[in-house]
Amino acid sequence: MFPSAWYDDFNRTLMELPVELRRSERARVFARALADLPEGFPRTPAEPAALQAAAAEARAGLAELTELQSA
Repeated sequence: MFPSAWYDDFNRTLMELPVELRRSERARVFARALADLPEGFPRTPAEPAALQAAAAEARAGLAELTELQSA
């Protein structure tokens, strides 16, 4: 669900944010990406469409972080 290239970009972008924002922004992105997956995921399997939607949310969250970092 989180390809290594995405994770590398995500971590790099987080490290460019002020220290006081990193934890909350990390939590926000993951909460957004995982929100619509079934309770108990990954032990409880998710439908392929739900995984694709979660990946799209993760990409959107990273895009927002990138904008925040640029501001």
